[in-house]
Amino acid sequence: MRKIITTICILFIGFGLGVVLILTALPEARRSLRKAAGLHVPEDKEKKKRLHAVEVRPVRASTYRFSLSFTGTVQPVDSARLAFETGGRIKSISKDVGDSVTAGEVLAELDTSLEKVRLKELKLGIQKAERDLVRARTLQQKGTLGNSLVLDAITARDMAIAAYNSAETALTKMTLKSPTGGVLTIRMAEPGEVIAPGVPLFTVENHSQVKIIVEVPEHQIAAIRGGQSAEIIPTRKRTDVANGGGESKRAGSVTCVAPSARPGTHVFPVEITVGNSDGFLRPGNIATAKIFTRKLDNVYAFPLEAVVERAGRKVIYVVRDNIAHETALEAYTIHKYSCIIESGLSDDDLIRLPLDIVVRGQHGLLDGTPVTVRRPPESTPAQPEPEGQR
Repeated sequence: MRKIITTICILFIGFGLGVVLILTALPEARRSLRKAAGLHVPEDKEKKKRLHAVEVRPVRASTYRFSLSFTGTVQPVDSARLAFETGGRIKSISKDVGDSVTAGEVLAELDTSLEKVRLKELKLGIQKAERDLVRARTLQQKGTLGNSLVLDAITARDMAIAAYNSAETALTKMTLKSPTGGVLTIRMAEPGEVIAPGVPLFTVENHSQVKIIVEVPEHQIAAIRGGQSAEIIPTRKRTDVANGGGESKRAGSVTCVAPSARPGTHVFPVEITVGNSDGFLRPGNIATAKIFTRKLDNVYAFPLEAVVERAGRKVIYVVRDNIAHETALEAYTIHKYSCIIESGLSDDDLIRLPLDIVVRGQHGLLDGTPVTVRRPPESTPAQPEPEGQR
């Protein structure tokens, strides 16, 4: 009886195992038959659930530029403070603050009525001195006048001419002209005022080219050199739609690096010159200057968070055909929140550009792990950064 019961149990167990095997193999058999018949084969959802989900970032070879950013104040490159060389009463002023000025244009004139009267008197004096000289030479030829008196007449004539020329020069100094083109930014006088010589009355600034003065700490000054390109980002935004609106970035270059720090500080003034033909940048504005200190060509830059450590090595995972491949970093640079690699990629990676580098889910990966790939919305390969002005 015991043997019969044992046999029945074995048969039931065998039957159960057979049913399980049939149920397990049936979906695979059905998938194989549908695939052989060329019909649509639905995805194995359970198998898909077992795959490691990752997010990738497509990366292409590009030019990566290292930069340092500083905040500074806009100042004019050319600025002239103007004053009369002689004193007097102001007769007229032709320009006001904000007016455009061209080189050589008259800004103000002093009252010249007395000087013109004096100039006429000096001219009459020259005519008299010339008549006296003619009379003296005539008498000398007749032998009635000595040579010394003729020389005195010549000296008197020359002194009269010199006095006239001096007065004429003084008259020209009573007209104040701008030595450069630009904008009148300061006016410190009004018509009718009596001014002293050398007192600044006007300031003319050329805004077609401006400079941004930034202060660089001593631990960063070694990376700054004259001629480096820069990008200027004004704090003030454009509001005119006709000119694009929004930010008004523009290219500039480092034109002066102070050889010593400001007294009592550890910062070095650095001057960056930038074109300003549209006049958008105004002296006194605050702007951010991004100075490009170094450039690497044909490198791969991706978020630093993609790097993980395996057995004491820095590695990343590159997805090819839904398989995560471990790639050790050999020559790489870490800058801010990016990792830049120059070498160490396999030939398989290089012929499959752009690289799909795992940036999410990489911590649970091993070399050869099957993965399901998720891409950020509108994910596009990283493009080279635009070159700045050199």
